[in-house]
Amino acid sequence: MYEPWVEFEAIDSSGKTIFQSGFIKPDGTLDESAHVYKTILLDDKGRPITRHQVWLARVKAYDNSIPPGRSDIVRYRFRMPKVEKAGGVTAVKLRARVNYRRFIHEYTDYVLTRHNAKQLKVPIVRMAEAELVIVTRKGKKTDNNTLRNALAREQLSRRWNDYGIGLLEQAQYGQASEAFRRASELNPRDSDVLINAAIAEMRTERYGPEREQLHKAMPLLEKALVLPAPKVDPTHARGRFYRALVLRGVGRTQEAADELAKVAHEYPTDREVQRQLGQTLYALGRVAEARAAFEAVIGVDPNDHGAYQFLAPIYTGEGRLADAQRARSLYLLWRDDPLVDPLAARFYQANPQWFEERVSSHAHAVDSPLRPTITGLFAAPDR
Repeated sequence: MYEPWVEFEAIDSSGKTIFQSGFIKPDGTLDESAHVYKTILLDDKGRPITRHQVWLARVKAYDNSIPPGRSDIVRYRFRMPKVEKAGGVTAVKLRARVNYRRFIHEYTDYVLTRHNAKQLKVPIVRMAEAELVIVTRKGKKTDNNTLRNALAREQLSRRWNDYGIGLLEQAQYGQASEAFRRASELNPRDSDVLINAAIAEMRTERYGPEREQLHKAMPLLEKALVLPAPKVDPTHARGRFYRALVLRGVGRTQEAADELAKVAHEYPTDREVQRQLGQTLYALGRVAEARAAFEAVIGVDPNDHGAYQFLAPIYTGEGRLADAQRARSLYLLWRDDPLVDPLAARFYQANPQWFEERVSSHAHAVDSPLRPTITGLFAAPDR
């Protein structure tokens, strides 16, 4: 229902807009080709929910929201103006904004019409803005390093790191690892970027007999752990956690369990640490200890279906049949329903303009398909 989006504009030296995306049209609706952060929920007939009828939701067909601590990369493609004569110069200003509107226009228009208050306007909040000028000279190599030179190395390192996180989210693992390495070169005292590079290598691993990517990740983690610990993580817990996952991946499961146990003791309410500890102990056959770890997970989040998936057979093995049945029921209740996938497929079949958005590394261009808000008979009913 919420409407955050990216507005992008390219303006030539005469002030003419040569490319625009994410603008508001005269009727108040958003440009249908804009990069919008949203979730598409479908009802049991594969129709999108556009008027807050959340009780009808059956499956999530699309979700490109940005979780805390993550980044996103938006790509645009347009043609630069030509420089006609030798020695000529042209400059193009690029302007990017992140905007936010409380509700999608279709919903606010529907509500305001019902209350005879269409004169009211929902404000648009500008959350962030940045500009950059690209200068092109015919016959000469273009140097656009002005912004780069103006930034401190630590700030530029953080930009490379955020760029790497965005690549990581879009499964561009090789490029992400290179971005993190660039960040580390600019700020070699930052252990986080080395850990991020190791995560990118780990994501690439296909678990063949060589374990090549895991062996690439280990030196990065070892290097990060000898650097001064960051203030927010004085025990290097984040690096030790991922080092334990690498140890488990290369067969050193007991060492992994020992390290995860220490991290879990320091951060007892971290679900993922407890989950990985439980899985590692389960693989070692230390079932009672694994049960305690998974019970710690549901102590933090009672709706965590993954923990119940392990607890059901553990309780069965311990003869606690009532607890096993309850865990199995809760697992089935909270897991993603595999039977609803055809509903999402039906939505994309009926709305092929959304296919491109599912490719996370897509580019927005003048020929990008329009994706208007689906209304009427093609949307979920009001009641």
